[in-house]
Amino acid sequence: MVYIIIPLLIMFSLGLAYPYFAYRHRDFIVSNSNFGTTGFDFDAGARQFYAIYIKAFIGLLLVGILIAVAIPALLPTAQAAAGGIPAEQLPAPSPGMIAFAMLPILIMLPLYMLLGIYITTATTNLVFNNASAEQHRFTSTLRIGNMFWIYLSNLIAITVSLGLLIPCL
Repeated sequence: MVYIIIPLLIMFSLGLAYPYFAYRHRDFIVSNSNFGTTGFDFDAGARQFYAIYIKAFIGLLLVGILIAVAIPALLPTAQAAAGGIPAEQLPAPSPGMIAFAMLPILIMLPLYMLLGIYITTATTNLVFNNASAEQHRFTSTLRIGNMFWIYLSNLIAITVSLGLLIPCL
């Protein structure tokens, strides 16, 4: 059910069922895990997963709006097209203008990375804070800023080393 039916539901709901799948997936893993003969329980609900994904979707919309507003303001070709000036009549762009035009991408990538890290961190905290084994409970206090630094520093190390510092799985 979790790995066949719900993924089909995700397709037919245009992705709206994905938070439910994330919930059922984590519930399946935690509820079917044991420490010796002691089984784990999972107390979180689908509503908590939907809250995480709704916040991330709102962040995605805000980033999209930021980029949609920034690109026409930063690209002279787009401004010229809006003003009716043919692109052939525009002067050749300088290296500085090309770098300036890349600014939305350089802003967008870390923001999208931050959204992915938010989902991972919030989901991990939710799962561990709602898992238990008999009277024993877990606590996860991962912070998005710390996780962002870990991901970013790893990305920089991997890039500078031309991929030699990719962690082994």
